[in-house]
Amino acid sequence: MTRLSFFRLILGTALGLIFGLYYAWDVSPRLINLASPGDLSVEFQNEYRALLSVAYANTNDLVRAKNRLRLLHDPDSQETLFSLSQEYLAAGRPQEEIRALALLASDLSHALLLAITPTIIMQGPASTRAPATPVPSPSPAPTENPTFELLALEKICDPARSVPLIQILALDSNAVQLPGVEFTVFWESGEDHFFTGLKPELGEGFADFEMEAELVYSVYAPGNSVPVSNLKVENCAVEAGTPFPGSWLLTFKGP
Repeated sequence: MTRLSFFRLILGTALGLIFGLYYAWDVSPRLINLASPGDLSVEFQNEYRALLSVAYANTNDLVRAKNRLRLLHDPDSQETLFSLSQEYLAAGRPQEEIRALALLASDLSHALLLAITPTIIMQGPASTRAPATPVPSPSPAPTENPTFELLALEKICDPARSVPLIQILALDSNAVQLPGVEFTVFWESGEDHFFTGLKPELGEGFADFEMEAELVYSVYAPGNSVPVSNLKVENCAVEAGTPFPGSWLLTFKGP
């Protein structure tokens, strides 16, 4: 190879490199899209929610928590957080995560009615109403002077349950379930009382009351003079088969 040919090879290589860099950087640069939490799968998005909720429980920085939640592009963050706390409760996840999720959801909104997807187990004895004739038996110690507000009301459709129920979930301000809380239910011709904590396998803050068709019920929570009214048996629609009666879940937040 002559010196001239070698020079031309070097010159051509240099010009090709310069043109390639110019084209890649200026004419047609490669766009790099960084992934955000909203691009993650549902499972990893839920892990992200749990992590930021635990961080919020330690810092109480609601502004930062809101900014982090916006990255998920979820229009119903409160609903999703409450639903996730119930899912984690049923799955036996750490109490720290469950409390943090419920706490952040509660602090994000003071609305009385929020749509959540509860995961309370629908099996077990029919009711936790107080017995008609008191009998000597251990019972949870009542909570002193509580004041509870309705946090969520949701219709439950479970084809495995044939008995319609009014279900209660009583939580404190840290989303810890509270046993021994007395709730009163009224209907046109009577009233009854039932307590949380009598079915610990379903949760220390869980209670239920069996409804009858054609009756309309109202539930009073401790310390609240305004009842949750117009609770009655409503059928759940199904794509195929016979409709079945649904239940109601009332989640209350206490002190």
